[in-house]
Amino acid sequence: MVRGPCRYVPQTWAEVIEERNSIIMDRNEGIYVRDLDKGDVRIVKGTTYMLETNEVLVEKELDEDIE
Repeated sequence: MVRGPCRYVPQTWAEVIEERNSIIMDRNEGIYVRDLDKGDVRIVKGTTYMLETNEVLVEKELDEDIE
């Protein structure tokens, strides 16, 4: 994983699997993140967050009442 503001030119043998961007949240917003190694789901609130290589974003369905 390459981090930071930079320009990355992969070698001819390298394969770019996925591009990720930082998720910018207000102090009242949050996201659910699942750790694929441990299987844990945690919440990240009110900050800018970049998913690690072993993490995925989890979408949670909300009831119509809450929506």
